[in-house]
Amino acid sequence: MPQERGDQLFVSLSSVAEGVQTVNVDIYDAFGKRVSARTIAVQDGYLNTVLDLNGELANGVYMVNIAAGAKTCT
Repeated sequence: MPQERGDQLFVSLSSVAEGVQTVNVDIYDAFGKRVSARTIAVQDGYLNTVLDLNGELANGVYMVNIAAGAKTCT
């Protein structure tokens, strides 16, 4: 479940499918435009990370899409 705090986005994902090495995290603005894309390594079937956004995003509402192998969460 992603959570945003200032210039950081906390991402936690458990039970990533066996064999999945990386997870793609895409952030979309309210108009559906992708404004950020990251690829993050999975360790032991789990993902716990903090994305430093460094002022990339203006204040507003965003959708976060996480793709891990064949599984996608929004």
